[in-house]
Amino acid sequence: MVAALNSLTNIRYFHKSHLSFPALFKTVFRRIFRTPSSPSGERQEAAAVDDMLHAALEHLNEDVYLYDAETLELRYLNREARARCRWRESDLQGKRIGDTVPGFDMDLFRQHTDPLLSGEKDATTIQAMHAKGPVEVVTRLILGSDGKRLFVSTLRDLSERHEIEQARMQTISMISHELRTPLTSIKGALALLNSGALGGMSPQAGDILAIANRNSDRLLNMINDILDYEKLASDKMTFSDVRIDLHKLVLEALENMKGYAELNHVRLRLERPDTPARAFGDPNRLMQVLVNLISNAAKFSPDNGEVTIRLERIDGGWRLSVHDNGPGIPEAMIAKIGQPFLQLEATQNKKHLGTGLGLTIVKRILSHYRLGLLVTSREGHGSEFAFEMPDDMQEAA
Repeated sequence: MVAALNSLTNIRYFHKSHLSFPALFKTVFRRIFRTPSSPSGERQEAAAVDDMLHAALEHLNEDVYLYDAETLELRYLNREARARCRWRESDLQGKRIGDTVPGFDMDLFRQHTDPLLSGEKDATTIQAMHAKGPVEVVTRLILGSDGKRLFVSTLRDLSERHEIEQARMQTISMISHELRTPLTSIKGALALLNSGALGGMSPQAGDILAIANRNSDRLLNMINDILDYEKLASDKMTFSDVRIDLHKLVLEALENMKGYAELNHVRLRLERPDTPARAFGDPNRLMQVLVNLISNAAKFSPDNGEVTIRLERIDGGWRLSVHDNGPGIPEAMIAKIGQPFLQLEATQNKKHLGTGLGLTIVKRILSHYRLGLLVTSREGHGSEFAFEMPDDMQEAA
C-alpha cells in the first residue's frame, strides 16, 4: 500500500498540460498545512500527504485501479474497486487487471489503452457492460516514482444515469407520439393545398405554403428520430435482414438526399466500383445510416461544397464512407460523437438543425451488426464517416 501511495503522490503525467489529482491534492494540502523546513518536518509532511491522499481515494464514489502498463500487475485498488471485485487488500498480490472481471476482453482493453502508449491521447474513455450494470472507464498513463509507466483507471457506475435517461426518453417518446398524429394531418392538408385541388393561389401564398411544408417535414423528421432512438435504446427496433445490393442502396440514398443537398447548396458525388457489391442486413436500417451521414455532411459543408459518397472494396468486405469538405470536428469532440442530443458548435449557424440524435441512431444501428462508426476529421479539412461490412456478415444474435 505504501509503495502504491508513493507512486500516486509522486506521479507526473506525460502531458504536462493536465495536472493530476494527486499532485493537485498534494499542492493544496501543503499550502494549508505547512510544516517546519527540516528533514523530519518534510518526512512528517510527506506522511501526512500520503494519509490524506489515501483517505481521499478510499472514500471516492468511483472505483480506482492503479496497475503496471507493461505487466498489467495491480498496484492499488481503492475501497469501491475492491468491493466490486470482492477482494481484500491482501488479495491483490500477484493479480492483474484482467483478473478484475470474469471474461475480461483483452482485445477491447488494448484498443482502449494503445492510444495512451503511443502518445496519441492524454486519456481514453470507454463504456462497457459490467455484471452489476453499465460502467464508464477513464484511463490515463502516468509515470511512477520508480520510473515505471502505470495506468490509472477510474470506473464510474452508469446505472442511475441510464435510468434517468430512460425515464426522460419515455416521456419524450410519449409526447412525440401525441404530436405525430396531428402533424401528419397538417402535412396532408398542406399537400392538398399544394396540389391545387382546392383552387389556385397567389405566388406569395405559394411561397408561404412551401415554407410551411419544409418546416412540417423538418418537425416530422425530428419526431421520427426521437421515436427511432427510443426504440433502439429499448431494443424494440425490428430488423429484417436480407441480401443487399449495395450499389442499389447507395444510388437510392443519393436520390433521396438530392433535394436536401440542393437546399444546403451542396453537390453530391458518388464513387463506386464496376464489380457487384453485396452484403447482408436490413436495407431500410442501412438506408437510415446513409441518409443520416449524408444529411450531416450536407449541413456541415459550405455553400457550393461537395459531399462524396464512396463504396469501395476492402479485404473481406465493403467500406461505405461519406466525406465532406466542411470545417472539421475538434479532436476533443470526436470521442463524444454519438452521444444523445449532442450538437456540435459548427452546426449552430445552420438553418436546418436536428435533434442531435442522427449519429446516435447511426451508431446504434451499426452496433446491432457489431460494426463501428469510423470517424476521421481534421479541423479546417473536413470529415469522413465510414463503416465496413464483411461479405459474410450474418444476422446479429
